Amino acid sequence: NTSTDRYIFTIYENRTNLNDLPYFLELKEYLSKNNFNCPVPIRDKNNNLFNYYNEKPYAIISFLEGKNIKEPSLDNISKAARKLAELHLCSQKENHLHRKNSLSIDFWKETYAKITKKNKQEFAGLKEAITQGFEIIDKNWPENLPVGIIHGDYFPDNVMLKENGEISGIIDFYMAANDILAYDLAIMINAWCFEKDFSFNREKLQNLLGNYNSIRSLSEAEYAALPILLVGASIRFLVTRLYDYFNQKKGVKVSVKDPREYLAKLRFHLNQL
Repeated sequence: NTSTDRYIFTIYENRTNLNDLPYFLELKEYLSKNNFNCPVPIRDKNNNLFNYYNEKPYAIISFLEGKNIKEPSLDNISKAARKLAELHLCSQKENHLHRKNSLSIDFWKETYAKITKKNKQEFAGLKEAITQGFEIIDKNWPENLPVGIIHGDYFPDNVMLKENGEISGIIDFYMAANDILAYDLAIMINAWCFEKDFSFNREKLQNLLGNYNSIRSLSEAEYAALPILLVGASIRFLVTRLYDYFNQKKGVKVSVKDPREYLAKLRFHLNQL
């Protein structure tokens, strides 16, 4: 805290690629300049976005007021969907920012290959679902869809709310990259439209798509590609959760999320094809 504002002193550990740090920080700076609310890195007197402390990079980031969403309501979804559309529109303006998505299809396959020899009996049907998913993606992954900067992790806990229910801003851009915009929308659908019992809520889906479309109109090709993109978005989070699940280190306190959630989502989308 200072006498005028609040800031977050962020030290970047090994999970953040130093080569990507300028992109992540410049992205938030760019978005803020284009009236998109998010935490903003504070440049020092030498115009640096980050420096080093004990040989680790750090940045000073503005503090974003609000609380993240725990259980999204229809109102939360409508506002968050419009905000994602605003992000996508903003990202398509002329800018110098570009980063290949390092968490795309090749990464999914490489990550799954690392755990294929693990005992996965507790995840019944996993191999069949993953195999089917990759086959579908290899044959049908869309090309020539609109691209731009995606958030890559647009989950409810990365959307901050004010006390009045309005969105104060979006956080956690450390999976952002340049990729298919509708793929980012698929990530949001998976994260916001399933219930705790993994049932799919179509009312939430219609609410989400309608509000997103009110800000950025989806093309017919984007709508047509959504079923395949939803399969891909399911695999993306399933394989990383599986990897974390099977590679937990003793003494390291890391919250490991249950892979079964995204296995259930993958199965659902496969059954819709």
